[in-house]
Amino acid sequence: MMSSSERQRELLLQEEVRSLSQELAQCQADKEFVWSLWKRLQAANPDLTQAVSLVVEREKQKAEAKDRKVLEILQAKDYKIQELEKEVTSQRQEVSGLLQQHRVGEDERHTMKKELVELQHTLSDATRRLQECDDGWRRRLEAQQEQSRKQEETNNTRLKECDDGWRRRLEEYQEQSGKQEEVNNARLGEVQEQLVKVQAINSSLSIQLSSVQQKLSEREQQLQQLRRELQDLQSLYVQSVAHAGEQAELIQQLEGLNMDTQQILQSQEKVHTTHTASYHKLYSELSVSYQALRLSEEQLRQKDACLTEQLCQKEQQVSELQVQLQELQQLVTSNPPAPKQKIEQECVEAAESQVCVSHPPSSDIQSCGTHTQQCFRSVSPSSSRAAEKKIQQLEELLALKSAENEELRRVHAKRHDRLRLIQTNYRAVKEHLREVEDTQGQPKGRTRRAEPWELRQENSDAVWNELAFFKRENKKLLAEKAQLEEELDVARVRVAMERATAQELRLRLHEEHQEQQLNDDEDDRVSSTPLPPVHTLHHSVRKIEVLERKMVCLEREMLKLREDKQALEDANSFLRSERTELQAALQQARVCEEATQAWVSAERDKLLGEARALQAQLQKSRRAETVSRAALLRIRQEAGVLRAERDFHRNKTRRGRGRGTHTITHTISVQPRTRSPAKDEWEDMSPDSDSEDFSDSLQSQRAAASPRAAAQSEACTALPHRHTLRDNSTDPRSRSTGVCEDAAVKKRRMMMNRRSVCVVMKGAGVCEDAVVRKRRVMKRRRVCAVFTQRLACLQQQVAALQAASRAAHEERLKYQHTHSELQSLTHTLQKQTCELAMLQQQKAVLEAELERWRKSRPPEVQQQASVTVSAPNPDLPNIKTLETEIKQLNNRLKSSSAEVSRQTALIKGLRTELHDKDQRLKELQDKVCHCERDVVMKRQLVEDLRSRLKILQDSEQSHRSHIDELERKVKSQCEEASNRKSFIESLKRRLSVATDTKQQCESSNSTLQDLLRTKEQKLTALQARLAECERSKVKLEQTATSQMQLLTNQSTDAIRTLQNKLTLAQTQHQHLRSVTLALAVEVDREVRETRAELRKRRRERKKKEGSGRGGVSKSSMVKAQSIAASILNVSANDLASILDTDQEEEGDEEADGVWMDHIQQLLEQQCVSAGELLDVLLVKMKENRALMEELVTLRERH
Repeated sequence: MMSSSERQRELLLQEEVRSLSQELAQCQADKEFVWSLWKRLQAANPDLTQAVSLVVEREKQKAEAKDRKVLEILQAKDYKIQELEKEVTSQRQEVSGLLQQHRVGEDERHTMKKELVELQHTLSDATRRLQECDDGWRRRLEAQQEQSRKQEETNNTRLKECDDGWRRRLEEYQEQSGKQEEVNNARLGEVQEQLVKVQAINSSLSIQLSSVQQKLSEREQQLQQLRRELQDLQSLYVQSVAHAGEQAELIQQLEGLNMDTQQILQSQEKVHTTHTASYHKLYSELSVSYQALRLSEEQLRQKDACLTEQLCQKEQQVSELQVQLQELQQLVTSNPPAPKQKIEQECVEAAESQVCVSHPPSSDIQSCGTHTQQCFRSVSPSSSRAAEKKIQQLEELLALKSAENEELRRVHAKRHDRLRLIQTNYRAVKEHLREVEDTQGQPKGRTRRAEPWELRQENSDAVWNELAFFKRENKKLLAEKAQLEEELDVARVRVAMERATAQELRLRLHEEHQEQQLNDDEDDRVSSTPLPPVHTLHHSVRKIEVLERKMVCLEREMLKLREDKQALEDANSFLRSERTELQAALQQARVCEEATQAWVSAERDKLLGEARALQAQLQKSRRAETVSRAALLRIRQEAGVLRAERDFHRNKTRRGRGRGTHTITHTISVQPRTRSPAKDEWEDMSPDSDSEDFSDSLQSQRAAASPRAAAQSEACTALPHRHTLRDNSTDPRSRSTGVCEDAAVKKRRMMMNRRSVCVVMKGAGVCEDAVVRKRRVMKRRRVCAVFTQRLACLQQQVAALQAASRAAHEERLKYQHTHSELQSLTHTLQKQTCELAMLQQQKAVLEAELERWRKSRPPEVQQQASVTVSAPNPDLPNIKTLETEIKQLNNRLKSSSAEVSRQTALIKGLRTELHDKDQRLKELQDKVCHCERDVVMKRQLVEDLRSRLKILQDSEQSHRSHIDELERKVKSQCEEASNRKSFIESLKRRLSVATDTKQQCESSNSTLQDLLRTKEQKLTALQARLAECERSKVKLEQTATSQMQLLTNQSTDAIRTLQNKLTLAQTQHQHLRSVTLALAVEVDREVRETRAELRKRRRERKKKEGSGRGGVSKSSMVKAQSIAASILNVSANDLASILDTDQEEEGDEEADGVWMDHIQQLLEQQCVSAGELLDVLLVKMKENRALMEELVTLRERH
């Protein structure tokens, strides 16, 4: 299209040049003829040259006035055309804005529907889980109730069986139970005090928990507000992007129109200069214009070549973009899609390339502006001022447009940086998603945040989980920051575009004001300007047709760009859908992590329950230990009395008579069947035996039992160390797992990078690989900077946690010191318990022997013993010796009782110390170790007691076996009861936990329902708004179409009426001017005729007077005049007028010329004054009347 229009212009110019060359040849011939006449006239009458120059100047002025009026009319038409085009573009923009708003509303509606569906799914999942939990807990409770019923039944049966056996023992143990009750009451008081303290601590912790929950709720509300603001900003951003695209298209259209108008102005000015130039400079100016046209043709060809190159570049860019899109689609099929902003970035780059392509004509515009400024200055001062103002305004508009383009470039650069950052984040998220999908299964719950007390432990899982949570939050905040920066850039671009539009509106208002003034002046003024020449009108019509063709081309290009934009939007929607799928997969991975965390917390609660059960067993063992201590004291007292009695009876039997030797030997022979206390390593309290034997036997027994006890104590002491090692080892494991995961992530990243490098090497070559590496390095540096800031904050937290751990370690050392002291005390207590058990065994043995001895003695011996007691014995020294022995035994008994009382006091002091130490032991972490050690010691003691009982109960195996079975049954029942109690307590705890979780689920369900209601309300509001927007859109379209039709009709009517008025005014003005000119010419002709007649009369009169006086003959004069006319090639009248060089005639002609010039000046004025015209005409008419009167007087005289 452009080439055909240029060819048509060239043909038109060639035709004009040919016609002008022919006219020039004719003008040169006329010029030579006129020039010869002019020389003759100069020689004959030099004053005529001035008159001719005046006439030429008048003609020039007339031509200039005509050209000015034609230019003003053309400019008015151009302004109207521009206004109509601007109105059309503004209405198109409004329609496109409404369409975009409609699309945005549909997108929001789709997103709201998706969110509603997701919320419904989550609600159904939550209700299903709640029902499953309720069913599980009901089943467990029913099973537990059945088990408890069965156990109660078995316990009742066993208790009934054991009641008969234990009634006897109850009487013996009532005293012990009273003492135990006192001890237990004291301990209960202490336990209640501890409970009060624990409740106070629990209340403070609950207050802290409530404050933390309030803070969390406030933060969640702030996050929701921020998300809402982000959604609003995103919608605004979409609208601003659409507006920016429309503004860019408008700018391109305006630049094209501006170029066309500048070219039209240049052509009009050239035409004006060619018409206003003088005839003698016409040829040179035409040659210059021809050369200028050739130069412009060359420039246009160069521009055409540049534009074709740019088109080729655009096609290459489009092909490259298509290749990239294909690659992206391939990547999308293999990998998750890239984010939305990449395509937007490419669109922005394409728009900027278009802006860069549309920039070079600005220099042409400026040059055209300067050229038009020069031309306007050459025309007239008023028009040059207006042109200067217009050029200044256009320069200001250009500056604003250039500022807007610069803002767009800055925004493009920032978006490019943001795209790089998003690409890095996208790759990391993709790899994380793959790892989560590989490692974990289906999601079951949300992740639980770590409690503050869990963060006190250094290098724990809670700390690392919290670190990962804050990293995720940091990534989210970075993404939000990038979105906010993008919106800020869009706002800046919008401000620049609004400035440019404001400047354009000001220019439009100024032009409308000027047009209104011109219309008012034209209505008031009546002028006689001739119509513009036909060829200029044809030229302007052709130019308008060319402009219309350009507009059609621009509209086609606009349609193509819109189709490309639609394709890009489709690709963008596809990428959005894939992005939503990725987000859903991420949420599933998070839910899976939350489920694992919940499982870990449940396992932890189980272990805590088991530890509490072990603590309860420890307390029971301590109570049993106190009972055994009390029994030990009592048994020792009884053992001392029994041994003294046994020794007494032995001595008595030895000194007895020979009659009882058979029975004594029989008893002695029976005794070896039962194991002797010496063989059983029991203490002998007889005077022959020493206390050292007892101590040695005890030491040997302890030495025999020491290896096992030492091994068990070492195992128990090693347990806390093992626990600490486990705790410490779990942290390195967590660290090592974290390190392994980081290593795996790095390996996958390396593999992905290698794959991407291979693809880039195949597609674009090694140069692009280097660029990609540089970009990756820059991205890593940025990410490292962000992570260093985050690590600094975390290091501060770790330092605080380390300080807390040091304080805990110091407290632990203190507790270990107290623990070692308690171990030494427990060793002493164990020795005493062993002694007590041995004494009990000895007492039982002695009682058995005494009973046997009493039973084995015959009645005769008993009577003799009574006789010997009643009758005086001749062996008095033996009685005295017995008395002394009895006294010694009493003394020993007293000393032993004193020792026992002293030991009881010591034991009481030790009890108090043990009580204090037990309270401290409750706060330590190694309670389980102590419990296990005590259990092991108790088992050893039970095994020792069983072995002794087996040895002692050979004679009474049936009875004792029954008792042993009963004892075993009681112990098993007690253990089962304790186990049941601990199990019931654990079940109660689990029930409480389940109820808490149920309450939490119900609260979350209620919150979700509230959210659903709010979402539904928002959806209804949005639907109402959408309907209102559609209605307003329809109304706006209708009003826009009606207004456009009205404006077009009004403009066409106004143009027609103005044209009719203009033609009428021009015809009237021309008619009046022709009439006044004809009248003036007629008056002037009459005056000249009268003057000529007067001169003739005067000459005749003079001739008559001369002939009367005598002179040259008439015939000779006629001959001379004819010869002169033939020489000069002039008629006789002309020669007469030439020869008649009277000064009066010259003066009259000058006066007539001045008068005519004055009349023409008056007629050429914008507002002609009738009074001045009448005065001038009356002067000439009066002069004519005076000349006529003089002529009449001369005729009368003649």
